[in-house]
Amino acid sequence: MNTKRSFATRLASATALWMALALPATATSERAQAQANFLKADANHDKQLDFAEFKTFVNLNADQGLGRAPRIRRFGMYSRAFNMTDENGDGVVSKQEIEAQAQ
Repeated sequence: MNTKRSFATRLASATALWMALALPATATSERAQAQANFLKADANHDKQLDFAEFKTFVNLNADQGLGRAPRIRRFGMYSRAFNMTDENGDGVVSKQEIEAQAQ
């Protein structure tokens, strides 16, 4: 197996997650579930997710087969996904940053 191709494939899958994580507008029930999962993962109720909360958010979405979350979990790409989503580098992910990844 070509290790570089395998890694590139995994990286592409993780990158594609962010377009699917916020879910398209046509998937309103999935979007509502992802929003509920965000609130559930936000343990301290500060309306943003630190890394541990983000990992919980991805896992909740993966449990329900939402977006690319199952792939992130399968390949253990939590850190990469978190860093890609935390656009301003403040160490937390807001709903707005997650939604921006879908555009």
